[in-house]
Amino acid sequence: MSPVKNTCDCPSPPGGLAVCESDQLAICRVVNGIAETECIDPPAALTGNRLRNWFLERITQQTRRLDASITTADASILRSGQYSDRVRGMHVTFALPRVEGEAVASAVS
Repeated sequence: MSPVKNTCDCPSPPGGLAVCESDQLAICRVVNGIAETECIDPPAALTGNRLRNWFLERITQQTRRLDASITTADASILRSGQYSDRVRGMHVTFALPRVEGEAVASAVS
């Protein structure tokens, strides 16, 4: 277990904190006022846009092709650390994993 943690604050209300290992995707999803936290291990075989699409699929809970282009809106989500879906009453905060001390988000163009 790494001494450095990957964390993200849950939206308030209700608030809270997702505390994950540094190499995990930390997610706090608030749906209809109830917070759920997740720590997800990214597949080791994925890199680049394939990994970014995998992150977006987990964050948005919408199916994506791993070879899809990353749009400006997609890159904005990954950089911002948050995503909202008003139709589903969902607000998500997240922290991308760290690799060799660098946040994966820093590689998002």
